[in-house]
Amino acid sequence: MIDLDGQGYTPAPALEPIEPNPNSHTRRDRRIAARRAQILEAAEAIFAAKGYHGATTREIAQAADVSEGTLYNYFANKRDLFVGLMTSRTDALVESIAEVRAGSVVGAMAELLAGQFTRMREHRHFRLFLQEARLDPEFNRTLVQEILPRISQQVERLMTGLIDAGVMRRIDPEIANWTLMSAVVGLALFSDLGAAPVLEKISADALAAQVSDIFINGLHGARDNP
Repeated sequence: MIDLDGQGYTPAPALEPIEPNPNSHTRRDRRIAARRAQILEAAEAIFAAKGYHGATTREIAQAADVSEGTLYNYFANKRDLFVGLMTSRTDALVESIAEVRAGSVVGAMAELLAGQFTRMREHRHFRLFLQEARLDPEFNRTLVQEILPRISQQVERLMTGLIDAGVMRRIDPEIANWTLMSAVVGLALFSDLGAAPVLEKISADALAAQVSDIFINGLHGARDNP
């Protein structure tokens, strides 16, 4: 600005930059995450009822109480939505395995299996994922190259930690992992098919206790013990 006393030009003081409100981004992120979860919940229900090919994005949008255009703001198409569902459920599964904290093999297996059996009942999508992956090369690639490795690596990490802590005998953690995962997936499939009513009658904790007992102690009877 001009100095009225004739001293020449005096620069105006610099303005302090306006910092963005970090809470505004947090609120926006929460809204986006909540809407995405809402769409995924609806997609899981529609896919489970009608299968991948029988479901439409219009039905999923209606079930999620959003417009079809809004759905496309989050997912490019039905295929992207299905992969997003697979990925989202895997994220939650891997996180739950990482949270297992136990100082014994029995405690770790019981906690791990109880969590998986509870999840199996709340989200009945295992059979759907496996069915579509068997028929669709892209879904198969996602399941085999991305989904299953993430789960197996987390289970192996848990078992390796138990071995290193000296509470689990030294076995091949990769073989042990696939054995355990086969039991979980097999029980999930039989439960989804309605082929084993006992799986619906027993609590997740009780089922986990029995499966972990078989896994840890085997099938030896009293006469087999030295």
